[in-house]
Amino acid sequence: VQGEISSLGANNFIVFPVNPDGPPRPFDMADVEAVENQIAGVIEAAAVVNADARIFYNGQNWQTTIQGNDSDYFVTQEIDIVEGRRFNPQEEQAGQNVCMIGPTIIDEMFPAGESALGAEIRLDNVPCTVIGTIGERGQAVGGGQD
Repeated sequence: VQGEISSLGANNFIVFPVNPDGPPRPFDMADVEAVENQIAGVIEAAAVVNADARIFYNGQNWQTTIQGNDSDYFVTQEIDIVEGRRFNPQEEQAGQNVCMIGPTIIDEMFPAGESALGAEIRLDNVPCTVIGTIGERGQAVGGGQD
């Protein structure tokens, strides 16, 4: 457990919206920017949303957890980009359907030696173009990160 918690990083903290009087109001980008700009010592703040989805590619499918995030997330979590690139500001602003995938998805969905870059995959019913792949991250609280 100690190893899993320390894998989050010594300089990271995670904030969740809470409302003791009812359902929490979800964060929006103004909240993320306020954390980054108004709390002393914060260098980067990244927005993240998680959901379960089925990935479809080349007649195969795989159930997984997907993460919606901005490019800052890769910096805050020190995620290695193995191939390709992170999201650019234009893609983030426009909400383009681009994605990065990890080694588990590559191993399960792509033939050995085939690059995932440029592949058109589907996340449930949403098409997505793979623009990058990330390095192995291993297990963490809640499951695999790959």
